[in-house]
Amino acid sequence: MKEEEPFIMSIHRGFVKCPNCGVGIGFGVDVIGKEKITCPSCKYVFSYDDGFIENIADLIERSGSNILFFLPICAGICEIDSVRVKIGKIKEVLFKTHFFKVYDVRLSTAEKQKPTFINNRLILDDSMFVPIRVTEKGFYVFSSTLNESDLLTETQLTYYAIGRDSNVEEIPIWHKFLQNVIDLIRKKEYGMAIVQSIATFDAFFDDFLIKQLEVRRNYDLEKINNIREKKSRREKLFYYLYYVTGKTFQDSPYNKELKDIADLRDKIVHPKEYKFNEADLTEEKALKSLETIIKSIKWVNDTKK
Repeated sequence: MKEEEPFIMSIHRGFVKCPNCGVGIGFGVDVIGKEKITCPSCKYVFSYDDGFIENIADLIERSGSNILFFLPICAGICEIDSVRVKIGKIKEVLFKTHFFKVYDVRLSTAEKQKPTFINNRLILDDSMFVPIRVTEKGFYVFSSTLNESDLLTETQLTYYAIGRDSNVEEIPIWHKFLQNVIDLIRKKEYGMAIVQSIATFDAFFDDFLIKQLEVRRNYDLEKINNIREKKSRREKLFYYLYYVTGKTFQDSPYNKELKDIADLRDKIVHPKEYKFNEADLTEEKALKSLETIIKSIKWVNDTKK
C-alpha cells in the first residue's frame, strides 16, 4: 500500500494584510523585505513590514493568548500528517519536509473522544502523548497511561509541524526578537520574555525612526546613528516621532501600558536598584507585554500615514 503524502501548506507568516482595505494576501518568503506590494483588491501600495504589522495586530485582536500557537514570525510552512503510536512506547517520526528550522510541533487526534491539552501535552482518557526531542529532521512521541490495560494499544494521532524550509537572512531583527518573546513565554521564562518584549519595541522603533529621518528630513547616516545611539527611548518617542510624523507617543492609548512594561523590565534587569517582586513574573504579564508591544508597534507605524 502506497504511503500517503503529508499535507504541507504555507502558513501566515508568509501572509500580509493590506493596511488600507484589510484584505489578506498570501505570499512566500520572496516577499520579505519588499517595499512595494500592490493590493490586488484596492491597488493600495504598501511595504512588507506594513502588511506584516497589520496582520499580527489583527491576530492579537482575534486570538489573544492563542497567538503563541499561530506564530512563527517568518514566512514558513506547516506539515500535517498522521502517525500510529503504541501507548507506553516511544515512537520516532521523521518529517517529509526539509525544514531549515522547526518552531513547534503539536499533536491532535481524530478520535471521537474530546482531547485535552496541557502544556503541549495531549491527554486522551487516561493516556498522555507529548512530542519530545524536536529537531529539523523529526521528533519522538512519548506516551504513558494510568491504565495498564491500555499499554501497547495503538492510537492514531495527527501532528502539526510548523517551521520554515529556507534561511531568510533579510528578516528584520525585531521580527526575530518578537519570535524570541513567544518562544520564551512557551518555555515559561516570563521575566526574559518581558525583557525581550521591550528590546523588540526598541529595535522596531529604531528601524522606523531611521527610515523616517532619512526619507522625510534627509538626515545623513552619521546624524541618524547619533540619535539612535545617544537619545533615550522617551526622547525618541516624544520628540523625534513628533518631528517626523507630527504625532507623539504621549497621545497613544498604549503609552501608560508601555511605560509599565518598561518599568518592570528595569526591575528585572536591575533588581538591586529597584523594588523587584518575583510574583510579577506571571504568564498573564508576559502575554500582556506581548500584546502591548504589538499594538504599540502598529500605532507607531500608523503615524506615518
